[in-house]
Amino acid sequence: MSGTVRGTEQPKATTQNDIALEAKARELLVAILPTSIKEEKEYGSVICRNTHNGKLARTKLYSDQGLGVDVGLSLPNCGCKPGSVPVAFYHTHPTDKVPDGNGGWLHGDPDFSPKDKSLAFDNQLVAFLGSHDGLFRRYVPTPLPSSMVKGKKTFHATDEQGNVLKDNAGRAEILNGKLLRK
Repeated sequence: MSGTVRGTEQPKATTQNDIALEAKARELLVAILPTSIKEEKEYGSVICRNTHNGKLARTKLYSDQGLGVDVGLSLPNCGCKPGSVPVAFYHTHPTDKVPDGNGGWLHGDPDFSPKDKSLAFDNQLVAFLGSHDGLFRRYVPTPLPSSMVKGKKTFHATDEQGNVLKDNAGRAEILNGKLLRK
């Protein structure tokens, strides 16, 4: 597969939908990571799945000034076109200095910030990350119970007794094959 070092990657996902999602995220990150590193700006967007044919597409590519990027999760349907649903989001960490989500900085560790994990959990979306070290990461949040409310899938942040559910069991993984950085 182009865009990876030595092409040694093998999907860690186990279902066809998840394998396709992992491949799409890799493709999108390979396309933007070198620019992100060069400009020292984060880039990202939402990945949507067409509900009729299962094809994956991305929303508008976003970049903010400096470090940090809003990929459009607050938009209706996370910016996905009608007839599609959001399934993941991806972004870059172009340097070893990334926001920690609390006004501070993480140094050296190009992993998901607490804010990245919180966005994945709150929106119940898989998150992908391409970082300055070329590693390709995936974060899968702990699933929340959901129901249909007025035709829209609604997530419940509390259990049946009203206790607030927290994402303390989500898993972050480094996926196989490094991304090209230049």
